[in-house]
Amino acid sequence: MNKPTCGVMVKTFVKIPLYLVLGLVFVVLAAALVLPLVFDPDDYRPEILGAVRKHSGRELVIESDMQLHILPKIAVSTGRIRLNNRSGFGLTPFATADKAYFQIKFLPLLSGRLEIKKIVLNGLKINLKRRKDGQTNWDNGVEQSVQRQKLPIPLTHDGAGSEPIKPSNRFLTASIMATKVDVLNTEITLEDELSGNRVEIRDLDFVIDSFLFNKGFSATIQGTLNNRRPRFRQTSTIRFKLFLNDSLDQVRIENFRWSSLFEGAMFPREFSQVELQTTADFNLNDKLLSLSDLRLNSGPISLGADLSVSWIAAKPTISGTVSLEKVSPRELMKIAEIRYPTGHGNSLESLEGKLKFEFGESQLTVRDMALLLDGNPAKGHFTVTGLGSGRTRDQPGEAHESIVEFASASSQTTYQGALNFSALTLNGLLAEQIQVAFQGTPDVVRINQRVKKFYDGQFTGSVVITRGPRPSVSLSQALTGVRIGPLLQDLGGQTPIDGNLQATISLFAQTTNMNEFSSTLKGNIEAILSNGQVHGIDLLGLVSKSKATAEEGAAKPKGLSSITRFDKLDYRASATNGIVTSTLLRGTSPLFDLDGKGTIDLPNNEVSFRLNLAVKKNTLTATGVDISRLNRLRVPIRVSGTLSSLNYQIDARSVMEDPRVREATRKLEQKIHEKFGIDVEGILDQLF
Repeated sequence: MNKPTCGVMVKTFVKIPLYLVLGLVFVVLAAALVLPLVFDPDDYRPEILGAVRKHSGRELVIESDMQLHILPKIAVSTGRIRLNNRSGFGLTPFATADKAYFQIKFLPLLSGRLEIKKIVLNGLKINLKRRKDGQTNWDNGVEQSVQRQKLPIPLTHDGAGSEPIKPSNRFLTASIMATKVDVLNTEITLEDELSGNRVEIRDLDFVIDSFLFNKGFSATIQGTLNNRRPRFRQTSTIRFKLFLNDSLDQVRIENFRWSSLFEGAMFPREFSQVELQTTADFNLNDKLLSLSDLRLNSGPISLGADLSVSWIAAKPTISGTVSLEKVSPRELMKIAEIRYPTGHGNSLESLEGKLKFEFGESQLTVRDMALLLDGNPAKGHFTVTGLGSGRTRDQPGEAHESIVEFASASSQTTYQGALNFSALTLNGLLAEQIQVAFQGTPDVVRINQRVKKFYDGQFTGSVVITRGPRPSVSLSQALTGVRIGPLLQDLGGQTPIDGNLQATISLFAQTTNMNEFSSTLKGNIEAILSNGQVHGIDLLGLVSKSKATAEEGAAKPKGLSSITRFDKLDYRASATNGIVTSTLLRGTSPLFDLDGKGTIDLPNNEVSFRLNLAVKKNTLTATGVDISRLNRLRVPIRVSGTLSSLNYQIDARSVMEDPRVREATRKLEQKIHEKFGIDVEGILDQLF
């Protein structure tokens, strides 16, 4: 057999592509000649309009003839179409579109089958409305069974006016799912007369790829939302890939990405950007949704979660694990414009943790909560019951109720929980072995605290907070064996007082702000300071100075300490309208006794006390200073100023009332008269 020459082989390879091109040209020419004969898009108009009317209760209007396009691709297009509104919602159409475009597969048409390859809707506008009576125009308004029938759009036609041939459900579903959809330049408006809100979505694009069972499709959604009440703007982009099995009971969404930019007064700038990603699996038979590897990022906050949602018997239950990556509570306070005192160490610098929760049957349970606050571990749990209870309605939206209100706390909601910290530093104060328990309702919350190690002592207390037109706060606290010196040093960097403190405080105030809190404060305070020291106040120095001034030739003893020591200082007071009035102020020390009375005016930040200091019969102080000339001297001292800046001075008039001082004054007056011939009797008394 003769072998083909090279020239013959070249000619053969050249002819093959030529034949293919000629074949394609023939097919296109045949389509151009045959399609208008076997397929007229307007033949399907009655069936399309009837199907829409049956399943939506609305009239679909196609304002112009449907056009058949042969080149460059076989397609059917329409002009403007509109879907009329339900009766009672005005003449504005429910939806309109400037143009609809349907790309059709060619070969199925030759056998009378309609298979759509791509759908494009351009300029779609949807007008949603809720009236004041709660009725909405997106309800169909027609009676439907629970299992809706498949949309009876005819996919085949015999071309002679006979009844359309309905394909199997599987073929119908496959034909729809194999379609690529582009919905571009969409506008959606929601007018809510019930709440007075208006929501507008602009520049919305929805694009999905062609779908094949078990192979999935990719989708992109993006647009801008404008909300009237509260006023904010949200620009979002959503991307995901969806998989659906051929039995239509398993759905999987992979690579779900949602990013949004929020603009408005209600969104701090630091939290304006929000990003969410996850993978979702839907089991429609078991009514179960699983969200895995969920990540939520917004500003300094980053959350992770694995969630499971079940809606058996129309009672949804959500459970899962949530983790919080390291965040700075101090930074969050700054963003929320909550003032944090400066100069108090590194407290509230970092917080991270993890918890498990379950929400369902109007109850939220949080357990296995493990936190790490400033490197100190904490564990806790809490439960919220009665969410949404006390309502007879089954669905939100009835009786002027929003979805948020439906799921929020009611008058029957209760809170209960506990937190245990190994150590905690707040406002520079170090506390160890802390137990915090809380319980309450939306109107009343009670918080109990116990600190087992607090500056060599213990702290216990409770706080009761009530809501209402005039919220109130009740405090009941006790300090036992607390070293007040180191506490004040950590709190403010100074140690004006030291000693062992025992105190009980019981206070009540009604408040909507700090000014009202101080002006309505009432209650009782009791405190005992033992083995105490007051730094920077030389009471004996004041007494000595007054003695030297009053007595001729007297001199102030040298070497007196600037520390005033007490064996015991007892203070009791009652508060009314923010004015704290002492009922007992008594102190004892090896050198003198002290008593007095006075007030602290919290609303005006004023302090006014009158102290009486009586020097005991002593000759030497503990440091060897001779104070014998001060024996049994009683000197009144006035304390005034503010809580942060106190002034101490001798009450001169009271000093002049001392018999020994009066005698010294008479002698001075007599010497002035003898030397200068001037009668000054009584003048010195008037000077004071």
